[in-house]
Amino acid sequence: MAEPMTIAADPPPKQASPTAYDAFLSYSHADRAIAAGIQRGLHRIGRRVGRLHALRVFRDATDLTASPDLWGKVAEAMDQARYCIVVLSPHSAASEWVDREIAYWLRTRGPEHLLFVVAGGQVKWDRELHRFDPTRSTVALPVLTEPGALPTEPLYVDVTEDAPWDPRAALFREKLTDLAAPIHGKPKYELAGEDLREQRRFRRLRRAAVAGLVLLTVLALIAAVVAVDRQREAVRQRNQAIGLRLVSDTESMLAGARPRDDVRAIQQTLAARQITPDFDEGALLRTLNAEAAVDKIVQTGKPFSTDAFLQDQPAMGESFRTANPTIGVSFGPAGDRILTGGVEMRLWDVRTGSRIDRTFEPQPVALRPVFSPDGRRIAGTTMEGAVQIWDVESGKAAGPPLVGFQGVVNGVVFAPDGRSVAACGADGVIRWWDLDSGRAEVFTGHEGEVSSVAFSPDGRRMVSGGQDTTVRIWNVESPTEPPQVLRRHTRPVSSVGWSPDGRLIASGSSGSAKAAELAPDLGAALLLWDADSGRLIGDPLVGHEGQITSVAFSPDSTELASGATDTTIRLWNTDTGSSAETLTGHTGWVLGVAFARDGRQLASTSWDGTMRVWNVDRAGSLGAPWPSDQGSAKPGYGPVLTSDREGRRLVKQDNENASVWLVDSQTGRSTALVDYPDGSDAGAAITTDGRRVAVAGPDKTVTFYDAETGNQVGGPLTGFGEPVRSLEFDARGTRLATLSTGNVVQLWDAEAASPIGGPFVGPSEAEMVELSADGRLLAVAAGNTAQLWNAESGTPIGGPMTGHGADIRNLVFDPAGTRLLTHSGDSVRLWDVRTGDLVKEIRAQGIWAVAMAPDGSRFVTGEETTLRRWDVRTGEQVGPPMEGHTEMVRSVTISADSRYIVSGSRDQTLRFWDLADGHVVGVPLQGSPGWIEAVWISADNSTVRTIHQELTNEAGAWVWPGPSTWAGRLCDKLAADMSRHQWSEWISPDLEYRPVCPGLPPHPDDS
Repeated sequence: MAEPMTIAADPPPKQASPTAYDAFLSYSHADRAIAAGIQRGLHRIGRRVGRLHALRVFRDATDLTASPDLWGKVAEAMDQARYCIVVLSPHSAASEWVDREIAYWLRTRGPEHLLFVVAGGQVKWDRELHRFDPTRSTVALPVLTEPGALPTEPLYVDVTEDAPWDPRAALFREKLTDLAAPIHGKPKYELAGEDLREQRRFRRLRRAAVAGLVLLTVLALIAAVVAVDRQREAVRQRNQAIGLRLVSDTESMLAGARPRDDVRAIQQTLAARQITPDFDEGALLRTLNAEAAVDKIVQTGKPFSTDAFLQDQPAMGESFRTANPTIGVSFGPAGDRILTGGVEMRLWDVRTGSRIDRTFEPQPVALRPVFSPDGRRIAGTTMEGAVQIWDVESGKAAGPPLVGFQGVVNGVVFAPDGRSVAACGADGVIRWWDLDSGRAEVFTGHEGEVSSVAFSPDGRRMVSGGQDTTVRIWNVESPTEPPQVLRRHTRPVSSVGWSPDGRLIASGSSGSAKAAELAPDLGAALLLWDADSGRLIGDPLVGHEGQITSVAFSPDSTELASGATDTTIRLWNTDTGSSAETLTGHTGWVLGVAFARDGRQLASTSWDGTMRVWNVDRAGSLGAPWPSDQGSAKPGYGPVLTSDREGRRLVKQDNENASVWLVDSQTGRSTALVDYPDGSDAGAAITTDGRRVAVAGPDKTVTFYDAETGNQVGGPLTGFGEPVRSLEFDARGTRLATLSTGNVVQLWDAEAASPIGGPFVGPSEAEMVELSADGRLLAVAAGNTAQLWNAESGTPIGGPMTGHGADIRNLVFDPAGTRLLTHSGDSVRLWDVRTGDLVKEIRAQGIWAVAMAPDGSRFVTGEETTLRRWDVRTGEQVGPPMEGHTEMVRSVTISADSRYIVSGSRDQTLRFWDLADGHVVGVPLQGSPGWIEAVWISADNSTVRTIHQELTNEAGAWVWPGPSTWAGRLCDKLAADMSRHQWSEWISPDLEYRPVCPGLPPHPDDS
């Protein structure tokens, strides 16, 4: 027992409880580690499986509870113990408490069950006096040095050298077994044997338990992994379901099956792309194609409609102010700015759709503000019903207000020279001001409100339309002269315009295309007039349902744009009066339309809260003509001799003479390479990267040119006995194969301009030559036969490759150089280039196109209206045929990453397909003026280029967006990213917000 502060008197002894403790440990506080080791050992030695301890050993540190009678508790424990074990050490020899405990034991229990453990020091027995000799013992307790203390010399265990007294140590455990044996009532040998057996049994059980725990842990881990996988799968399925819903909703909106919202449709498609694990990229193309006509959609306010407020004018006025709808729109002369008016006049950046920070003073309420012809000033109206001129850059008034109207000013317009303005108002008057002199004139005659006014191109006349259903032409220089009155409309005229060439006047009123079928006068909503004679030209332009709110002529006067309350914009051919295109997407009244000065873009405003910029140059197609550099000596793109893999650079020969030109399809620039005598044939080859061109002509030479500069590089290849008919570079552009009209084949080092293989004689009437990617193999086609050679040695590989029923059109090596395709109009044959043996023959009528995947896994054929995929190794067809084209497939290519097939057809459409599974990607792209004869896709999948043939036999070239740009092009149509509120409402409140167009500014909702 460790030393307390005081020692109380001995309590009277109690009857021991034989089952309380097997042993009592008496020790000094300083020997706590020794006592703990003894206790642990006695707990373990002889312990049977299932029991907590082999022996119950009292040690004050583990068994004594707090009590005011400490000695009483100790004495009670000693009374309940069968044995007492005392630790003899220098510390315990000096401890009054340990001495008292042993004295109490000897007095109450006797020496029979007293066991000794020596820990540091020694004890010597005094046989005569039956005690430990106090003079020679260093660790004996005082009570044990008294004469007659013990009847005989006791046995003891010395653990002095057994630190740290760990029962797992063999020697210390053996010593503890000496102590444990008498307590267990067994011989040491028997107890040691039992302990060994129990240890072995325990180890077996422990190993089994550990194994079980490991198994349970593994099972738990597996269960956790399964749970995580299931959770991930649940998340994946949830995201997939959300993505499918978004795509379905979008396509329903774009198809008109549910209320249309183009901004939401675009953003939902982009969000689906982010969250859907198995996203169909065709959804991007379908949305992009549906939005092909629009370049930019800008939110200018909130949707507004008069329908709900027809009986409540105050409520309509409040809604009007809150929605801040846009009415008028005007392009700046440079085409980079747009001006809108309504409750507020604002400037916008055309490219980004962002608002240009400009404060106008005084603040206008400009229904239809306009730019001056030079773009430096703006004319609009104020809240007081005056016309005000502002400086565009400063936003300050450029002069005093122009006053005189009694009521609202409906419209204002600059004269073409910018020196005067005219305005019309609800008071039935047109007012004109000379901005230099301040002179003002008044034009009267309308019987009621004047809705619109426009100048003639020379500024000498004006045209106006009003509530009295008339169109009037005024002489600006003679205000008192009666106007020429044009009568045909049966309803108020809301908009007028004068064509830039001065020939035509357009006027818009109200009408119905459906009603016009029963009563033609009811369709007279949009009319064209001869500006000189005032006579109506042709029939009314029928198509809109409702009021024509705005008209605008294109800068070249060939098109007329009209916006109406039926939410559509129509483009009309002014020569024929036919509707060329209908622009849909607005969901509210279209209030304003305006052409950019270059005629390529049209801006519109609507009460749906948006302004849109349309690309009217593309007629709603995603394709557009390649640039044509009219400054080049020979603009245009055909006929093509060869091209690089991406179609960026083409080599053409002029139809009119034999000159050869290099064309950059990105700029349209044509560079003359060489001019041969008229009627001469030429051949050409270009490296895969498009950097170097080789041209062969009638002079029996091959000349190299730098594709960037068009300059000749090094000396020509010479020594040909006949002109070179066909030539081809290898994939690296370091080797060149040539085939002359004399059927002589030769391999050249393109860098050194020296021969490295051949010459050797090819088959008779050979027409084309092809090199493998590494330049080691060479194939030649002659009629319906081909031959394969080792390019360096000139050794034939196998015999002639025969079997085609028509002349061979193409020779195509796979990238690894293990297979060769020979293609004719009636078949494609796959050959093993190691042996020259036929692997597979594919026969069909009308095989016009074939393409090899850059990864060498597949090749694709186009036969009639069908495409098929084939395994390059076996020649077996992969998957079902790919149907969709309605006329013959004329061209096929495969993207550099072997992901997409792109096909062009006589049906004048371009289609994308997935090479892996053959499904069609998106929708066919239309707009090509002719059938597509050639198609290329850039290495980064950003651009598709095509060459088409028109019915007039004229060739042209178009460019189309590739798959890697579809998402970006959709983002380009927006002015702001999706807001968090929109994400929660449109996508899901359970999904974390993700920007769908990170490059765009945040939506105003998030600011």
